[in-house]
Amino acid sequence: MKCFDLKDEIDEVIREILEYKWLESEKAGTDIGMSRAAREWISRYYDDWFKYNCGRFMKDHRAG
Repeated sequence: MKCFDLKDEIDEVIREILEYKWLESEKAGTDIGMSRAAREWISRYYDDWFKYNCGRFMKDHRAG
């Protein structure tokens, strides 16, 4: 059973990366760029994000 509709997952990941890009750019005092933000966010946070959101989705799916 898949945890997400792929489009929903991609939309959420992009939102997370954009937020990460904004925060890290503020810290750096310059725009770090989308490529760097995506690489860093995926390598640092994607696995934990997916585990959390997959669990959340499964609870919502069972309840609904």
